[in-house]
Amino acid sequence: MALSTARISKPVYEECCRYLVCDVEPELSRGDIRMFKILLYDEFRDGIAASNMLGNADPDIFIKGASKLSTEDDHEKIIDLISINKLRFPGWFEQFYQKMRDNWNYIDPASADADEVRERWLNLNAFTARLTLHLPDDEIIRFGMYTLSDALAQKKWLRRDRFFRTWYDEDPDAANGHIPAAAQWILLAGEYLYMSKFTTTPGMPTCKDYWVTWRQMFHRVEITIDEESGVEEQTRKWAIMAGEGMDAVVQKFMGPKVRWVRCEGRYHGYH
Repeated sequence: MALSTARISKPVYEECCRYLVCDVEPELSRGDIRMFKILLYDEFRDGIAASNMLGNADPDIFIKGASKLSTEDDHEKIIDLISINKLRFPGWFEQFYQKMRDNWNYIDPASADADEVRERWLNLNAFTARLTLHLPDDEIIRFGMYTLSDALAQKKWLRRDRFFRTWYDEDPDAANGHIPAAAQWILLAGEYLYMSKFTTTPGMPTCKDYWVTWRQMFHRVEITIDEESGVEEQTRKWAIMAGEGMDAVVQKFMGPKVRWVRCEGRYHGYH
């Protein structure tokens, strides 16, 4: 069938999206799936933007899929699908954005399935950071600022004992959910965040304004090594990588000689 005359119905389109994004077994013919893939991978990437689709899929399909998948290839596949819907259907991306806001309410679970919940939160943040680069939209940065600010808020790190060890006030173990997710934004979209002028509220600081504070908080995770803190070794590794990523971003824009330095026993800033 010629691409110019190809048609695919909304139910088939949504089922194909679930098949590609969520990796579920579809109740579809092979011909339906093949036609969908042709429309997606040939027409869209040729710039036609799948204008012959009749879809307009539920945004939850993509959000749930993104939280289940972790690789860059999988996330880019989802971003392709989002791009199609954004270009083809006016108002669809606003629906997607609202559904994202509804899902941005992470509370670290104190339960047996904590690892699975944390992994999905990490995946969703990694996906959204990648989405920020593929579909530049200042409003998407909002989610990164929420995650970073929530994970690295100073008030969560004020508990200290006489040995100057620190704990996460929400729950010592909660850092293992918040910190890896926050690190994704630095590692995948750090430069974009640093240069953005976006603020969550007019007159409030930008990501660049928060940079030193966030860097200091990642460092606190790096040096929290006692078992009582609840910080896992993999969480510390994410914090170390994020800190190094933040330093690299600053050096790119301020010069290679700029270093994160310690002043009177505390990490103070870039000089």
